[in-house]
Amino acid sequence: MHHLSSFDIFKKGISSIVLAEKPTSDVSGRLEKDKMDINSDDSAKKVAKKLFYSLAFPDGNFLGKDEDIKSKLDIRHFTPYFGKPEEAKEAFDVFDKDGNGNLTRREFRDTVVQIYRERKGLAQAIRDTSQAMGKIDGILLVITCLITLFVSLSIFSVDFWAALIPFGTLLAACTFIFDTSAKALCQGIIFQFVTHPYDSGDLVLIDGSYMFVENIGILGTIFIGADGMKLYAPTVLLQTKIICNVRRSGNMGESLTFNIDFRTNNETILLLRERLSEWVQSQSRDFATGFDMRVSQILDMNQIILVVWLPHKGNWVELGKRFQRKTRFMLALKSILTELNIRYELPAQRITSTSQNPFDISQILKPQNFNKQEAARSI
Repeated sequence: MHHLSSFDIFKKGISSIVLAEKPTSDVSGRLEKDKMDINSDDSAKKVAKKLFYSLAFPDGNFLGKDEDIKSKLDIRHFTPYFGKPEEAKEAFDVFDKDGNGNLTRREFRDTVVQIYRERKGLAQAIRDTSQAMGKIDGILLVITCLITLFVSLSIFSVDFWAALIPFGTLLAACTFIFDTSAKALCQGIIFQFVTHPYDSGDLVLIDGSYMFVENIGILGTIFIGADGMKLYAPTVLLQTKIICNVRRSGNMGESLTFNIDFRTNNETILLLRERLSEWVQSQSRDFATGFDMRVSQILDMNQIILVVWLPHKGNWVELGKRFQRKTRFMLALKSILTELNIRYELPAQRITSTSQNPFDISQILKPQNFNKQEAARSI
């Protein structure tokens, strides 16, 4: 008989709390069972908070509010629940995404919410696949019935082609009408079950627009745009597009471009690169290794184009957090540029004019007298 390890038991207990639609009776602890049912991000955050406090303070002695926020978990908080240190380390690594050896409340909460969202996306994918399989099953049933009819006619020595003559015109019309639909149906089956570029709940990038996949069908897909608008895209059109699946991607990064003055010396540029690299390394929970800054080009001998590669930790499935991290980096960049007195100013422009000096009062024309002109016309 196969015996479950401590880590398998731990995962089963976590999944029964975080993943199951209804809590099971074998889950124990200080959590109230009527509050374990997770059906939204808010519920997942509440359960994550209770789990975090249960691990941080197993005796129930909670600290003050200020100290409570600063509390962190490490491997020793997981060790009592496992028989082997390796299993405790494996369980701890599930939550320790940045690998720094400790867990903050935010890290723990984000992991629990991510597990809930993956569970929700998996349920939606199973639903869509079941619906597609049901439609395919109906089509195959019709084809099977037709084949059975043909075989039965041949068994009873019925001239099949002679029986089809009265229906020849109707069959020709049906062939003309359903030819495109049958082709689209076959392409949709191949696209969904062979290519399979996304699942329900995935964040995809199509034609420069981020969209969430809500429902997948054989002939089309329903997307939800960043503004909440529902988009219906036929499979025939999607087959011609380049689809970037953000949810399936690993660590992602982005390039940022900015200009500085051509007169900035080389030592200051190298110092800027060093300062930015130190800041990114200090934010290891949000940014990965691989930061770089390079000179892209020198434009018109008055500005230097700098390009920064900013590596994010994880993908951009949560666009809000991605833009928050980018905003923090841009503010840090602004502060460092101000400290190093790096700026960009438009070059001086020479203005040449052939007209009279506008500042010479003696050359200012007198205002035109229209009364004298009217009097001259009347004479």
